[in-house]
Amino acid sequence: MISSFPKEGPLRFHALVALRPIDKSGLAYPRFHYILKLTMRADINFEILEAQSAEKKTIENLLSLYLHDMSQFAPFLKIGSDGRFRYQNIDLYWENHGLTPFLIKAENRLAGLILFNSSPYVPDEIDYGIHEFFILARLRRRGLGKAVLKRLFGMFPGKYYVAQLTSNQPAIEFWHRVYDSLGIRYDEAEETEAGVRILTQRFTV
Repeated sequence: MISSFPKEGPLRFHALVALRPIDKSGLAYPRFHYILKLTMRADINFEILEAQSAEKKTIENLLSLYLHDMSQFAPFLKIGSDGRFRYQNIDLYWENHGLTPFLIKAENRLAGLILFNSSPYVPDEIDYGIHEFFILARLRRRGLGKAVLKRLFGMFPGKYYVAQLTSNQPAIEFWHRVYDSLGIRYDEAEETEAGVRILTQRFTV
């Protein structure tokens, strides 16, 4: 059950619900650099690369765009006085084992990001969680998002947890299309976390 994993603290996921970090010993763990080049519809080559600490500002800038898009479905998201949306405690993705930031590049240009979670930042009996998934607007509906997720699932097979705000119908429809296209069977439930209604899916790839 969701109640069996941490809920308090600074991290956010698709539902913008905070998670409490349990252990910071992961500072000593080596991080990996995953690179893959595939061809998607429209013949665009893309890569998934683990974001290094020097690229934290790039992740922060992409997250501001992501939160801007999310704000139409989540009125509690507020823009800062500097004109940017800020993601809470993104530094933990370079500090704690179980949290991995990825950049997505298409034709050698930034195309999006993934914030990828594993234990202890996922529910019990779950291996991985896609905490955030973002593709730039100009590249949507071209097959890139589905192609990236298909490759990600190949890189990290296991049991997954994904959640969307119930108010974010475009995100829900996107994920349903991905599941249908990739033949993924999933269990779905509507829940409330921290006063926010979310739709969750659990599945195995």
